Amino acid sequence: MPPTPPQRSAETPRPATQSRGQPALRVIPGGYDIDAVPIHLPPHPGEATLSWMRRLAVRYDVPARDLLRHAGAKRRISSSSGVAIRLRTYTGMAARLGLTPDQIKPLVRIQPLTAAANTYAEAFGHAKPSQPQSRYCPRCLTDPDPWWPDHWQSPLSWICPIHHIYLVNLCLVCGQPPHAQFGWVGRVIDLRVCPSQIPTTDRVGRRRLRDWCNADLTAAPARSAHATAVASQQLLHDWAADPSTPVTVAGLAVTHRIAFQALVELIDASGPGGELLDLAHEPARFGPALTDAGTVVTATDLADAARQASMLPHDGAHAPIRPNWRLTSDRYSPLLAAIQLAGIRDHLAPVNQMMFRAAHHAPRYPAGHLHDPTQIRRLRLPEHKPRLPEPTPAWIPQAIWPLCVPEPLLGCTDPTLRNSLLAMALTKIGNHDPWMTICRHLRLPATHANRIGTYLRQAQAHGTWPEIHAALDNLITLLQHHTPPIDYQQRRIVGRDTDLLTEAVKVGRRQHPTDTDLLTLTRQFWEKFTGGNIAYGPEALWLDPTTPAYADYRRSNPLRHADLFHTAYNHLRNLGDADGPLRWTPSTTTQHPHAPHRPPDLTSLRQFELPPDEGRRPPPRPPKRGL
Repeated sequence: MPPTPPQRSAETPRPATQSRGQPALRVIPGGYDIDAVPIHLPPHPGEATLSWMRRLAVRYDVPARDLLRHAGAKRRISSSSGVAIRLRTYTGMAARLGLTPDQIKPLVRIQPLTAAANTYAEAFGHAKPSQPQSRYCPRCLTDPDPWWPDHWQSPLSWICPIHHIYLVNLCLVCGQPPHAQFGWVGRVIDLRVCPSQIPTTDRVGRRRLRDWCNADLTAAPARSAHATAVASQQLLHDWAADPSTPVTVAGLAVTHRIAFQALVELIDASGPGGELLDLAHEPARFGPALTDAGTVVTATDLADAARQASMLPHDGAHAPIRPNWRLTSDRYSPLLAAIQLAGIRDHLAPVNQMMFRAAHHAPRYPAGHLHDPTQIRRLRLPEHKPRLPEPTPAWIPQAIWPLCVPEPLLGCTDPTLRNSLLAMALTKIGNHDPWMTICRHLRLPATHANRIGTYLRQAQAHGTWPEIHAALDNLITLLQHHTPPIDYQQRRIVGRDTDLLTEAVKVGRRQHPTDTDLLTLTRQFWEKFTGGNIAYGPEALWLDPTTPAYADYRRSNPLRHADLFHTAYNHLRNLGDADGPLRWTPSTTTQHPHAPHRPPDLTSLRQFELPPDEGRRPPPRPPKRGL
């Protein structure tokens, strides 16, 4: 009876070459592994996994299936990607095939062009590329030691970067893409030969006979590509690597990922149609699209790029301007949008100029329908500061803060109407909502949806609109950098409860007696609390701006009741119906550095701000009131 083999103790380390779930390699004390292949065949930089496996099979005259089984593959591998998955997962298998750890990583990685195509498809909601087949360059295969680069398996690879000829999709004899079938895994076949099988109609019993193609792939005709198309293909390879350094495209500093996606969108816009991420497309058909896209992305500035893009033969589906449902139903490249919008910004109506933020150097699409911060960052250029919060109606009072737009530009003699219309225009910056929706957000009359158009046309007729637009855009940028500490939307909801505000004013008047009637005090407090105008207040407080009563109300001085309002506001805070200061206004100390003007510091409004509590903290806030 043979002796019982000694049991491995818990302290005995597992051999370094043995992976969990794989049999241990038999290592001779001299350092040689009789399970591994005797001569290593290092992969070329950028070589596809199936190419290396085919070269290894030729080197040892052993089919790749047997090599994988010898290396420890227990289950049948049925695809080219399955080879890379097992080499990536089981390090012991790769070691048996003669691969060092440094050689495994680049061999089994996802090719940068393919990875960038997957990221592009995910970002813009397209279908991801299908399973890898392969195109090929006939001249590359004529080398003494040919091999297949991994980028040949990418649907965005159309031109050989070495020989500047179009890649070939199909074998000229059998008409099939190379490696579309997995038969090469059971054959020892030279890399210059087509590994596909040709189906026949002859049968033996129930089995269909197939003949091997074995056609010479180097005999395929070579078609030279245009220099601009070659440069575009090279840009795809360079930008797919996505290094951390920015790249300048059309005068804008963008990430490599944004540049890559814009170039792919341009190619798709000018391409022959169909699904772009499909290896079935004939590479030569994309030559004109590559040339057109290259002229756009190599332009010197936005104006030049917009001029080149306007000549592309597409209908703007990749950077639409109207209607609104197209802007919100899909996602588009921020660079391509900036290029297209820059070329037509001066021809847009004021409402579209505000929505697309055409006053900025690089216009942008509204992103109010995008709720995922990661998605918003993908659709913003770096100079858009994508990590800043998006504008919201909760930042905007019903009447715009005083002096935010230079007085000589305003042009409207009715300050009540003018300040509310400017608040609507400020809300429209970067917002795709229609005017009627903005009126509901700001609780303004529905008639303002028509009045705002008249006001904008008058500003255009007087030539003051560009400066007003620039002032509003700078103000919204300032608010993005310094978010208002007041939720005006919530204030407008709480302000509808006039009984609550009247009770707070009564509390303030008990501590600060005054001869002003309660209704006037409540109206003044409502305006300070909501940032609104009593001409658009709730029904119990509303005053018609065309009546003498409204004029008398405007002549009253609310500043002398500052302490009363402060006490009333503290009462609301203690109830949990308010937060932040009583009143707030953008200050010169927080003015955006690129603003064309600086409004004066409104020191007269500071007394309405809530001073710090003296050694006490307000009680916890209950949930906010709903609509």
